[in-house]
Amino acid sequence: AGWQDVPLRERLAAVTGLPAFFENDMAAAAMGERLYGLGTKHSECYYLYFGFGLGGTMLHDGSVLRGAWG
Repeated sequence: AGWQDVPLRERLAAVTGLPAFFENDMAAAAMGERLYGLGTKHSECYYLYFGFGLGGTMLHDGSVLRGAWG
């Protein structure tokens, strides 16, 4: 409650002076691995996560594949 029509992305960018965006946890983890982990050596990979559940994200040409509905 109370979070409707709050320009959160814009406010975060203004406060930090950095670009801000929202992403789901799996895509963010895969991009982190691509930029700073073992994925730096590969433009194509699949990030597989084991935790409370099982999930994964496919990276193609260094970008997250989002599927038919984004």
